[in-house]
Amino acid sequence: MMKIVLMNILFFGLRFISFSQDTTFLKITYAGNKLTVPENKIWTVNRVFISEGGQYAIQTQTNNFSPSYNPNDTILIPYYIPEMELLTNKDLVQFHLYIAEYNLK
Repeated sequence: MMKIVLMNILFFGLRFISFSQDTTFLKITYAGNKLTVPENKIWTVNRVFISEGGQYAIQTQTNNFSPSYNPNDTILIPYYIPEMELLTNKDLVQFHLYIAEYNLK
């Protein structure tokens, strides 16, 4: 009987505990686009690369982005940065954003 009570406490008690896991992911978007931070998340742009869709990418500075973005904030991807001059095709520049995502507690 004690085992059943203990198992019920563990089972029903764990449902109310929220597990928060932070993660880093890659978001690929084109110059001039917008990204929106989801509800209950905080995003930090760690690294930024640009490419013209080919095999190679150029790392750029992250100073075009805020240090962190709160839920429902909009991230504006720049139309132009000086590093684009190193690319052959400047029409369809892809931004590769490595974003750290944190759960809002």
